[in-house]
Amino acid sequence: MSTNTPTTDSKSPGEELHAVTVENDGRPDECTLYPRGSTGIDRMSRWITVEADAVVDLDAVR
Repeated sequence: MSTNTPTTDSKSPGEELHAVTVENDGRPDECTLYPRGSTGIDRMSRWITVEADAVVDLDAVR
């Protein structure tokens, strides 16, 4: 199962990110972030995946 969530940081300039969370059975869930609107080779070169529990709400940690 995947959850798509737009992610923005209004306090810093830059691109809006798209987040996709994948729930894994028997392994930690994973969250992949990439620039919204990117496609093809551009998307494949501009992404990062982390374990979902490493992602925190930006306002909560400021």
